[in-house]
Amino acid sequence: MQLRAGGALANVALSAAFIFGLGWGVEGAAVGTVLSNVVVTTAFAVGLVRGGLPVLGAFPVTIDPFASYVNPGMLRALVEIGAPVGARNLVWTAAEFPMLAILDVFGENTVAAFVIARRIWGIMNTPGWGFGLASSSLVGQALGDEDPAEAAAYARDIIRFSAATYAVFAAVTAVFAGDVVVLFVDSPDSPEVPIAVAFVRAACVAIVFQGVSGGAAGPLDAAGDTKVPFASQFLGMFCVAIPLAYVGAHDATPVISVPGIGVTVPEIALPAIGLWGVYLAFLAETTIPAAINYGRFRSGKWKAISEAYRPDAPADD
Repeated sequence: MQLRAGGALANVALSAAFIFGLGWGVEGAAVGTVLSNVVVTTAFAVGLVRGGLPVLGAFPVTIDPFASYVNPGMLRALVEIGAPVGARNLVWTAAEFPMLAILDVFGENTVAAFVIARRIWGIMNTPGWGFGLASSSLVGQALGDEDPAEAAAYARDIIRFSAATYAVFAAVTAVFAGDVVVLFVDSPDSPEVPIAVAFVRAACVAIVFQGVSGGAAGPLDAAGDTKVPFASQFLGMFCVAIPLAYVGAHDATPVISVPGIGVTVPEIALPAIGLWGVYLAFLAETTIPAAINYGRFRSGKWKAISEAYRPDAPADD
């Protein structure tokens, strides 16, 4: 945490120097971000090899760069656990392209408003990283100590704290949505402002469920039950959120030709919900993963799955 916090400060300082001092603009921000991450990564590598750093002190883990770490069972477990986590993190990145293509039907102002809302969404979602790390760490330690009841207790508390924190963030953001949105535009009279305000308020409702979803995913990740959070995120985004946005953007009634009789009849028309499709897409993106992840947590199946990855599990050579 100290290294990451130092990297964040370095990012701010370097970006400010490049943007304002050297006048590099957006390129300066990019260079500052890259350099700060290089510094943090280098510090981690040096600290892990040496066993500590001068200012931060000793590291709890030391890595010998010349040791042999070939362990087929461990590698298989890392792939089984890590691949769904990586795929889950890529869900929104992959979904961004069809979502923006759908929103383009509404016009460039709607696209701009959506991008603004997603940036504000990202800020509101910041606590989730901390809650996810806390849940995975505490639950994982309790499972490693063969205390699944304590692990479940940690997870329940973190889910409650996460949902409450997100609710406070959402309420404050919803009240000041107009003031926040204008920070992202050149003029308060820009046509995308009222659309963005509506998107942000829809996101404020949805982000509360993100607290539940992320909090419930923490114990599942700690137990190695990572396929369910990935599946829930994929289902919510690609199977519900994007189709809802599509329905909102395409509400015309086309006609089709009926083979064999030479006439055309209208297809069954989709409901003309317009931007409500986008509002509901925000909600579907979080409510579906929240319901699935929390349901999986309540089932307790993750405790049984964790047994295969605990230190006392039989070796798989």
